[in-house]
Amino acid sequence: MLKPLRKTVEWHPKPGQSERDLLKKYAGKDGRYCDPDFPCDEASLFGDRDPPEDHIPYANVLWLRPDAYVVGGTPCVFVDEATPGEVVQGKLGDCWFLSALSCVASRRDLLENLFASTEFASKGIYTIRFYKNGKWKHVTIDDRIPCGPTGKPLYGTCRDPRQIWVSLLEKAYAKINGRSYQNLVSGTMTYALKDLTGGDPQVVNLLDPQTADECNNGFL
Repeated sequence: MLKPLRKTVEWHPKPGQSERDLLKKYAGKDGRYCDPDFPCDEASLFGDRDPPEDHIPYANVLWLRPDAYVVGGTPCVFVDEATPGEVVQGKLGDCWFLSALSCVASRRDLLENLFASTEFASKGIYTIRFYKNGKWKHVTIDDRIPCGPTGKPLYGTCRDPRQIWVSLLEKAYAKINGRSYQNLVSGTMTYALKDLTGGDPQVVNLLDPQTADECNNGFL
């Protein structure tokens, strides 16, 4: 189960602060955005938790941008159709979030709605929206993704390696939920679906005889 509501996290963009403002202030030597609130360090992976026993040593972790790890084409948020089958889990116990993301991927309009801005994608900056505490909130991230020593992303990815929407959404969700990937370990699909859609998910017990009859009769 997901922990009780976590401590409120302050993140960029601050009110009235645009991606252009962030780029001017936090661009690296190559001109691409480096998120000061979710840096490439051990805390962004594990927070205040101990690393999982099966996790590679942090010394072997590489933070890479998509153009450094994508093979077989040019990286892009979406390539052709985004489908539920594109979501692939990595070495992180966030199947509850990725399962919800797979459901959302069956509706391209809902999936695209999560990307509030890709205007400066070439500069490595994206703004994602999630429905938190009763309203849509924006969280801006850079596109540096934790990878293993071979250059393969450690966590969630798309089956088509050219697509990066899964990795970006997972990173943004980690940032808004306590600024670490390990904060995403264990949760519920209903929690994630609400954050991804703003809706009010309902749990249906398919083993209940009445529910089974309603399904068989086309009422559900």
